Amino acid sequence: MFVAAMWTFFDSDPYGAWLDVVITGLFVIAIAIPALCWLTWRRNADGATDGGHPSFHDWAVGEVDTWTGPVKGASATAEVLLPIAAVAVGMTVLGLVFHIIASGGA
Repeated sequence: MFVAAMWTFFDSDPYGAWLDVVITGLFVIAIAIPALCWLTWRRNADGATDGGHPSFHDWAVGEVDTWTGPVKGASATAEVLLPIAAVAVGMTVLGLVFHIIASGGA
């Protein structure tokens, strides 16, 4: 959503497209590196061939140990994703307001 909002609302000049490409590349790298590390770990982990990894559903209904104590997996997922989603929605709204104001002033 960050990248879509940036390409939609914050592209105002010809040189802005280069900045959009750089930021898109940074987001691709920021997603690709942890994904590749996770895939490598999963392939080389002890007992990886015996199917010992639980499914997401089993993990979500189970408990996850955190520093403050155990919480449900679904709650842990929401606590991690909620701030990221709030910033993405806020950036989209900010871009939409910026776009409306810029088009109304011309």
